[in-house]
This record gives sequence, structure tokens and C-alpha cells, in this order.
Amino acid sequence: MVGRIFPTVAESRREKLFRPKAERIFKYFKEKKFHPAKICDVGSGYGIFLEEILRFFTGSEVFGIEPSLEMAEISRNKKIDTLNTTAENSAEWSNKFDLVISSEVIEHVFSTSRFISSVFNLWILSSNWIRV
Repeated sequence: MVGRIFPTVAESRREKLFRPKAERIFKYFKEKKFHPAKICDVGSGYGIFLEEILRFFTGSEVFGIEPSLEMAEISRNKKIDTLNTTAENSAEWSNKFDLVISSEVIEHVFSTSRFISSVFNLWILSSNWIRV
């Protein structure tokens, strides 16, 4: 079902939601003189937001964590390294990312505290940045 609905609104969401959000994040970190080498989107869906992130954060590597196999496969087909699991089960990517982003996800998780803790564990502690 998801595969039939989302493609009809994908470009609209890219232009009206994902691109402006990626630009705001880029401007914020540019002002702070921080350019992350590795960026992870938790709940990355089809990878559209990560495609937009790459437009601004040139030279960065992007990664996704997505529990839906269908969405993870589509993201992988876009050459985005995507782990098909939840944040809570993503320990193999612990302490790997300079920047971890997650939006439109927390309302879907069972335990918000466990989710936030899991997202925090993905972040490289030495990067000194956290933005909620």
C-alpha cells in the first residue's frame, strides 16, 4: 500500500518539506562551521530526505535506518547504505555518525526513551554536537 501512495506525493514532499528542511539544517551547521563526514537519517523511508541532504552537504556520506523492507530496498537502489531495522536494533552502527537526524518518526515508536537512547548511541560522542 505504501508503495502505491507515496510515489504520487514524493516530489511534492521533496520540494515543500525535505529540501527546505535539508537547507535549514545545512545553514545551521554552516554557521557553526561544522561539516559532518557521516550523516544518518533514522526512519529514512525512501531516501528522499538523504538525497536532499547530499545536495547541501557535498562530500558527506549518508546512511539510513529504515524498518520497512520495501522502503529500505528502494533507498539502497539509490546507493544509500541502509540498515533494514529500527533504531533500537541498530547497535552495529553505534558511534558511527557525526550527525544523526530523525523526523516524523517518534510518534511511531513504542518506547520514546528507548528510541532516543538508541539514536544517541549512533552518534560519535567526540563530535560535540547534538541538536534535538
